[in-house]
Amino acid sequence: MLTVEIWSDVACPWCYLGRADWHAALARFPHADQVRTRWRSFELRPGLPAGQGRKLGEIMVTDWGLDAARVDAVFARIRALGEAAGLRLRPEEVRPTSTFDAHRLLHLAEDAGVTEDVAERLFAAYHRDALDLSDTAVLREIAVRSGIDPDRAHAVLTGDDYADRVRADVEQARQVGVTAVPSFRFGAREVVSGATGTEQLLSLLDEHWTKSVRPA
Repeated sequence: MLTVEIWSDVACPWCYLGRADWHAALARFPHADQVRTRWRSFELRPGLPAGQGRKLGEIMVTDWGLDAARVDAVFARIRALGEAAGLRLRPEEVRPTSTFDAHRLLHLAEDAGVTEDVAERLFAAYHRDALDLSDTAVLREIAVRSGIDPDRAHAVLTGDDYADRVRADVEQARQVGVTAVPSFRFGAREVVSGATGTEQLLSLLDEHWTKSVRPA
């Protein structure tokens, strides 16, 4: 069994694209049934308050110092890569907010055995529908649509459950040198960062599968 840990944030378009590439690589990998994927939490903007504020494009211009033409080019590339992967991304409509509770929901989903469904709904809600992922009602609906008990989802989202797991993932990221997302860690060995593409991920799977069954 090969375990692959993937640090990501649902607010990151490259993580959404990287997730699509990862599933495409697994679909072509002959030992996919022996690969365990562990999604790890990573907050791109820790401490960001709940609630939607300014659009991402405005933040990139006024806070990051990018000119509008550059922002438009980045957004066009994201949309094109999304379309090629069968995803609809609308970065021009996104309004960044806290994703801490979304990460807590993903840990609940892991315990409920519906991680992939919840992750897909979270990514689509943010990047396609421009919804507020700090809104308890939005997160609860995603949970329920994925088959999580409504009362359990409500209790988690209005409490503090799984906060320790989110923080533990973030601390583990610091310890293994993860500074950007998506980051892939193969079998507690190599950490690879960035939306690397299906072919490189498939190559890494082949390489680390060999190492896992025939350790050096």
